[in-house]
Amino acid sequence: EVYGCAADRQQATIVFDVAADMVRMCSALNQRVKILASQKRIVYQPTNSFHQVLSAEAYSKHGFNIHGVVFDELHTQLNRKLFDVMTKAPETPGCSRLLLITTAGTDTNSICYETHQKAKDILEGRKIDPTFYPVIYSALEESKSFSWYHGRHRQG
Repeated sequence: EVYGCAADRQQATIVFDVAADMVRMCSALNQRVKILASQKRIVYQPTNSFHQVLSAEAYSKHGFNIHGVVFDELHTQLNRKLFDVMTKAPETPGCSRLLLITTAGTDTNSICYETHQKAKDILEGRKIDPTFYPVIYSALEESKSFSWYHGRHRQG
């Protein structure tokens, strides 16, 4: 079970639509999985595996057998409830894959900022976490140049 999350279902649908297009453009995938566009769900029927878009209400997300989460626009989360339910709840120990996608936010008291700081700490050698692979694309603070961080090496 892989779930697509965001601040609302419409935002989470953006990633789903890209995934569905990728399936449609690949004949091997298109033959193996079924896209249920009206349900925002992609299913691999032999194992009953799926990718499903979710709404943002955290209270209704307990008890899933989560194997992966694609969390889009993390900076738009008003609180960390959905993030915690999808990544840290006791019933989600199988959540071994978490992909966070976001543009910059301004709230320094947010899950987005916390995650960004962790990524910077790992990239700059202040922390070690082999389960966390950070990639940051950003403008340099001291100039108007563009840089990107990838893995443990700074490029720019």
